Amino acid sequence: LHLHLVDTETDPRLTAAHVLEVVGVEPRRLSVFLCGPERMVTALQRDLVRARVKPANVHREFYNLR
Repeated sequence: LHLHLVDTETDPRLTAAHVLEVVGVEPRRLSVFLCGPERMVTALQRDLVRARVKPANVHREFYNLR
């Protein structure tokens, strides 16, 4: 298990391309756990699947700050 934390105060916006670059694993072998606002998580999930991450390997949880 490898945890990659992105702080958008200091790092660029999280993208599927950035995730794939950082982890260095073939997309079909990757498992991703996403947590965040629904729109961000849904967009990132869509882009990861388009990049050939298996849909069953993209796990998500939503939260929204009020």
